[in-house]
Order: sequence, then structure tokens, then C-alpha cells
Amino acid sequence: MKKATSKPPIKEPLLRLPAQSIDEQIDRLFKEKVMNYALFALVFFLLALIGWIQAFHQSPFNPRLMSFVAVLVIAYCAFRFWQALKEIDFGIFPRNRDK
Repeated sequence: MKKATSKPPIKEPLLRLPAQSIDEQIDRLFKEKVMNYALFALVFFLLALIGWIQAFHQSPFNPRLMSFVAVLVIAYCAFRFWQALKEIDFGIFPRNRDK
């Protein structure tokens, strides 16, 4: 018996989908920039919240310092988050495309 050799029906490499590279770039920017700052801000917000919960229950920990640090970190993260969204351009920030 002769062994049948089969050829693949497609010889050329497959074409990329329309806008696939842009979609990959948006995913990469979202994961690298937006999510990092959003999670960083969330962590400090939760730390400040825990401090205030302890203060309301008359525990010895003072939440003012943690709140001050959390406000600074959240402001910085919001600024970087806003810049990343501008770079991704989800349509939230329409550009003047006529120029």
C-alpha cells in the first residue's frame, strides 16, 4: 500500500484581519497603561478607606496621612489614565481630522 501524501489546501500565509494591528495596539496600550494606573489608584483608595473605617471605630490608627498619600496617588493616576485614554482614542476625545 502506498502512503497518501496530503498537501495543505492553503499554501500562502493567512491574511490579517482588517484593523487587526490597530486592535492589537489598543489592547497593548490598555493593558500596559490604563489598567496599571487604575489598579494603582484603586489600591490606595482602598487603603485610605480602611484607614477611615478604623477611625470611625475608634482604633488608634490615624487615617489623615494615608488619605493625603491616597489623594496624591489617585490624582497622579487619574492624570496618567487620562493621557493613556487620549493615546488610545476610544472616540471619547474626537480629533479634528480635517487638519
